[in-house]
Amino acid sequence: MKEFPPYRKLLDAEHATTDLVTGVVKLRENYEYWLACRSNNQPDTQRSKNLEAAIAHEIVHVIQSVTTSKILNLAEDFRFLFSQLVKYRLSGIPWNELLPEARRAYQDIKLDFETMKESGISESNGSMALSVEQMFEDMAIIETIRSKYISESDQLINSMELTPSDARYGRCLGILMRRIGPAGAIKFASTIYFFCLNCEDSPKAFGAIVNWLYELPYSFIQSLGCGEFLELLFEQFRVDWSGSPIARFARQEQVSKVKMWNDIGVAFATSGPTEVVLRVAANPSSLLAESNWSKALNQKTLAKATPPLTIWSDGVAILNKSLPEQTARTLSNVMAISGAILRLVDPVEPFVACRVTGCPVRRSGLCHNHFPPPADTAWNDCSFIGIANQLFECEASELSETVKALWGNQ
Repeated sequence: MKEFPPYRKLLDAEHATTDLVTGVVKLRENYEYWLACRSNNQPDTQRSKNLEAAIAHEIVHVIQSVTTSKILNLAEDFRFLFSQLVKYRLSGIPWNELLPEARRAYQDIKLDFETMKESGISESNGSMALSVEQMFEDMAIIETIRSKYISESDQLINSMELTPSDARYGRCLGILMRRIGPAGAIKFASTIYFFCLNCEDSPKAFGAIVNWLYELPYSFIQSLGCGEFLELLFEQFRVDWSGSPIARFARQEQVSKVKMWNDIGVAFATSGPTEVVLRVAANPSSLLAESNWSKALNQKTLAKATPPLTIWSDGVAILNKSLPEQTARTLSNVMAISGAILRLVDPVEPFVACRVTGCPVRRSGLCHNHFPPPADTAWNDCSFIGIANQLFECEASELSETVKALWGNQ
């Protein structure tokens, strides 16, 4: 059995993350180790389980990006903001004139995603407030668990193990468990999240569904299949789905301002009958586990709706086979530029994977989303320097102080 050395930390605490601007998935693990796991040359360890769960989790996020209006609009807003900033900066407008308004716009976008809002659910400790982010993350967690061939009791145990002790995770699932029982919650949570993430007020929609379910006989809820449950939601709440991302992509509409995202959305929406596509979108575990639903879809078309680029911590980048080869470089450049913009609009200092000592750019944090981090060579060989030269009118050695000054002027 081959031994694999500890991986380089491309990420900080997370096992993986999805860049919603580009759809790129970054993994904390080595690609070589993943290949060994898939060839069954490695024992089933916690390390391999973490990797398997991380990949499934991020695939769900990519699917959410083209099937739920809340996440699609969130990503589109970020892409528009970042592109406008670059456009006006390159036209000659200085950063200190652009950033005050840009930071306000950035916070507004984030607030709609992260802010806890009243759901209309009353519990003993008061009215429950929820956020779009909580449903977004809970859906990915529960569908990762449901994609495994394990019993309901093991799914429940897994939901406890995979839910981080963080306010962003597990809150919505906990409410469902208390209202319709653990088995019903695990079975229908993803469908409920999918429905709510396509509503204007997601927390209020969640509250309305939970309060409605609480009045239904438990035996009736348990008797429903996931497809039947989705149809029941459509019937009960009479939502017009003609304007949903799936419906619009199915009509070949240019929903996104970016061609790649339109291609991904159209590929998913047109991979089979709309009824089946909706069921798979609401239950991505059916795709991850290759269920009868996902097998009814065109696999070649569906393959286009997977992450466009997957980056591993040993420097390997795997491009979706449906994309032109040059897309990898384009996505890497967009990631690097959007990462630099993020450093200027978000006050939280990012984790920087690069470990090249003595690099003045690294101290600025601007390069945190640049891939791949350079080998242990001279820092001025890094390709990010060229990007920085376009965005800033200063020497590389001055970038760290420039960023500090821009934050000092907020």
